Amino acid sequence: MSRFTAILLAVFLSIPFAAHAQSESAFVGYAGLITTPVGGFTPVVSGKPNAGVKSTGLQLRVARWSFDGVDDNTTNIGAGLVLGRGRTRTVLEAGYLLSEGCNDCGIMMAGADLQYDLAQSTGSGATLVAMLNPAVGVGVPTEGGGSVVTVGLSLPLSASINAGTQLRVVPFVSPGFGFSWLSDSGDSQTGSRAMLGGGVSVGGQSSPLIVTVSARKIFLDGAPTIWGLGMGIAR
Repeated sequence: MSRFTAILLAVFLSIPFAAHAQSESAFVGYAGLITTPVGGFTPVVSGKPNAGVKSTGLQLRVARWSFDGVDDNTTNIGAGLVLGRGRTRTVLEAGYLLSEGCNDCGIMMAGADLQYDLAQSTGSGATLVAMLNPAVGVGVPTEGGGSVVTVGLSLPLSASINAGTQLRVVPFVSPGFGFSWLSDSGDSQTGSRAMLGGGVSVGGQSSPLIVTVSARKIFLDGAPTIWGLGMGIAR
């Protein structure tokens, strides 16, 4: 096991995992994803059709989780530039992982993800949107060496519903899959995990502000659900 993997074990308080006899590959897949924007933040889906629209905006995200039976919390904080071009929405994001139980376990994160509208259907006051969402991410500890690189692919499905004349409500679900590559001092390890996200976004029909409450589960026995809040402004 590499030193960087040991740092990740410290970040995630490995005791809850030990009881479930996880394979090292499964843990590497989980740990890599949750320490980069690919899996470490909960999804944001605006549900607003993008065809023919150009926009530039900002996105802020915070995600938080804790293990059952452990008095500790881990928080990811990120800020990103959002570029809307035609049927695509691209986010370039930087973030930081802070573990309350480990002073030397901070991780700097960066990533990019793209949402592409595959299909849209409008009727009865709602617009259904199916998307393709590839993403890449990196994480580097603030203390010591090592790095993690992740790639992911999700398929968000959303319904944009007009609630009255001013408000738009967008419930969504986002199943996906991710792959992690951890390296440190010439040693490398790989792993992969399935993911499932979902939530609801709320915004004004003519307002540039969108607020999202969502959750993500990276499937691993004993792993907690990640809860998050997102806020985006575009013009």
